[in-house]
Amino acid sequence: MSNIAFLVPHAPLVPVIEKIILPYERVRVEYCDNYDAILGFAAGLVEQGCEIIIARAGTASRIRHSGLDVAVVELPVTGFDIIRALEAAREYGPNIAVVAYAAMVRGIECLSPLLNFFFRQYVTERDDAEVEPLILQAIHDGADVVVGGGIFCQVAQQHGLPAVFIGNGEEAIQLAVAEAFRLEAAIESEKIKRSLSDAILDHVHDGIIT
Repeated sequence: MSNIAFLVPHAPLVPVIEKIILPYERVRVEYCDNYDAILGFAAGLVEQGCEIIIARAGTASRIRHSGLDVAVVELPVTGFDIIRALEAAREYGPNIAVVAYAAMVRGIECLSPLLNFFFRQYVTERDDAEVEPLILQAIHDGADVVVGGGIFCQVAQQHGLPAVFIGNGEEAIQLAVAEAFRLEAAIESEKIKRSLSDAILDHVHDGIIT
């Protein structure tokens, strides 16, 4: 089994990632349809021998802080990804609310001068924050549509508000795979060093006993 896995709680991303990673036999996609169960799902991957998990902002942060013995690579959301989502959201009305984890849309304000329309941000720094209050605030402020990650879009739709998912383009997925391979090489190198060190210590110990 490959030791690098994309952990995806957003169904629309699965076929996109699968297509791009097709040439990489050591990388696979795992889909978890329950965001609340994501840590248990990640723990299962680790038990199966997964050493590196690639995930988006909120999911990556939760796994990092979970104590699981696994390396985490964040799947970045690029400026192009955000612009694509914002452009799509304009079809629903002029009042666009970007509701997301701060890590996902950090620096989004730099995009404003490039766009000829306005959007309002509702972000949280906490990966365990309640999503619904942010959505309700956006609705209270008159939002026509929500732009955000999977869990934010899901809650917005539950409240009858259209939502546009911020996807990942090929460039972001390729960047994450490249970082995972770099990390994999570093892990393997460390294993070799540790193995050599253990062998030397065993040899010295045997010599002392002899």
